Amino acid sequence: MKQELDDLLVKKYPLIFAERHLPMRETCMCWGLSCGDGWFQLIDTLCNALQGTVDRIRPPHPQPVAVQVKEKFGGLRFYVRSADDYQRGMIDMAEVLSTRICEECGAPGQMVVRCDWHMVRCDKHVPAAAISTREWALRELQSWDRKRTNIEILWNGQTIPVWEINGVETVFYPEMPEQLSELFAAYVERKRLDDKPCLWAARAEHLRDFIAEWITREGQI
Repeated sequence: MKQELDDLLVKKYPLIFAERHLPMRETCMCWGLSCGDGWFQLIDTLCNALQGTVDRIRPPHPQPVAVQVKEKFGGLRFYVRSADDYQRGMIDMAEVLSTRICEECGAPGQMVVRCDWHMVRCDKHVPAAAISTREWALRELQSWDRKRTNIEILWNGQTIPVWEINGVETVFYPEMPEQLSELFAAYVERKRLDDKPCLWAARAEHLRDFIAEWITREGQI
């Protein structure tokens, strides 16, 4: 992000970016906002909403302090400390929205892959030779040595096959229903699990845990 936009966010939200200029040994925020200018408005809106929960809502929520803001796996990652579930819900929404906003200019975009690098781009800024994430995933799957197990996971009446890679039960994002794939990818990131959505594969146990949590919270699928 351009330095002037970086500085503007720090000036508008000094409490959120209170650690922005601390030495590297104390915080990674010294690297600045490591994302494109196209997400400036999204981050600005998120920060305004977060600070509003502290300044305008009674009783107040905790003061969020950003420890790192960057692009990761093509989407925005806004890491904070001292945030409650209400505020983290705002952050989760902003991170999901970033996957539909061009990181270069802020126009509507989609996730594409070029040289295994995930990015969100509009038609104007999509780089040459970029492919859709699904096409990239299917290419990757063709190179993996895997065998199907006799286990299936049930989601909303649909069965998801479980495969085995190097002795680990694995499920594949391209083989999940689209809604489940998006929700589960967000769950993986929220839980900071070692399964990464960009790999398009995850441990079956994590998917089982997610579905169990979903059923408990919603009462149904």
